[in-house]
Amino acid sequence: MNDTDDLTRSLREQADRIDGHPIDLESVRGRAHGIQRRRRVVAGAGVLAAIALIVPVALTSGGGLLSGDDNPPATNVPSPTPVGLVKADAASAPRGEDPAVAWMDGSVLHQPDGTTTDLGKAYEQVTPYDGGWAVVDLAKGTTSFLAANGEVRESIPGQSLAVSRDGQSLARAMTAAAGDQDIGLYPVSGVGPGGYLSSVVSFDGTVDLAGFTGAQEVAYTLTEPNGKSGAWVTDWEQDPRRLPGLINVNAANQATGMVSGLTAIDEREPGSCSAVVAAATGQARWETCDYTLEAFSPDGRYVIGTEDYHDGIGGNTVAILDATDGTVLVEYSTLDIGFTQYPVWETSSTVLVTTYQDGQWYALRLGLDGTMTQALDPVRAGDLANPWRWGLRP
Repeated sequence: MNDTDDLTRSLREQADRIDGHPIDLESVRGRAHGIQRRRRVVAGAGVLAAIALIVPVALTSGGGLLSGDDNPPATNVPSPTPVGLVKADAASAPRGEDPAVAWMDGSVLHQPDGTTTDLGKAYEQVTPYDGGWAVVDLAKGTTSFLAANGEVRESIPGQSLAVSRDGQSLARAMTAAAGDQDIGLYPVSGVGPGGYLSSVVSFDGTVDLAGFTGAQEVAYTLTEPNGKSGAWVTDWEQDPRRLPGLINVNAANQATGMVSGLTAIDEREPGSCSAVVAAATGQARWETCDYTLEAFSPDGRYVIGTEDYHDGIGGNTVAILDATDGTVLVEYSTLDIGFTQYPVWETSSTVLVTTYQDGQWYALRLGLDGTMTQALDPVRAGDLANPWRWGLRP
């Protein structure tokens, strides 16, 4: 069996485990029932979009890899004028520059400066570590530490990584022998895999890291063995604290200290609500029932919105919202022409997304102003054979 088969099997297992959204439905069904939305979005059939909320199927860049701009958060800068709905017809988009973040094409790691490294297999997460790489293999459920040439130095149980804004700190979730979860913090350079700094108290369940909210603070989703999940933050000094009102954490932004996550879900309608929340206080800044809120732009000014309910092979919507108040600036739609997967921020004003249309995979660069370009040459392949994984922003 090849790496693609392993990945497809792993994705199907993950999708089967979460069954739509990775949360305890009974705990939120009463609040979510009857959610009113201004529009309906029909997702495609399949499995990949269902895992977007819990599986960081992407490549984390940092620690020496070029990864788009890293500007400080802008203040008192007005948002651009809303564009509205844009049809994301990939074939009509002109070819633009290659991605400004690292990406994997199969087993080959591409860096924006043109450097390539064959890591031996297709990993779902990769980030520089100790002169080599830290990687996640979802099919095996392991985190491994590789030499620069891809040789495996060490593997441990666990499948979630996060890197700090400056690329100098790495967080990882590890599964202990008893099945408990532990979160470790490491300096990216200067030590080997044994350079463990500190940890939180072990948990019985599954930890999915969303990202750093401070220099030494990360947000994560804890899913307990009974299926209930919640949003948490740890700083490795005090006891972890729960973020009230959130069912999970989809993304975190170190520049602003904000997180995005689900607040309610209703499988009968179906639909969900999401919010932007301050990690320090747990206070919700705003909430929407029109989108699932995901990654923030590097400067924290914007946030990606996808379908309010994920249950298929991919979505039809990639929207960019103002992270301060939820204003929709632009919404790209592939409804009736294909589906999208893995939207990530390339810079603070452009989003990269993969889309399957008319038998081909495209990599699109989506702008705040409604413009589109192809970031890579199209690849003809099956709808489950996405060739790329993007570099997630810290």
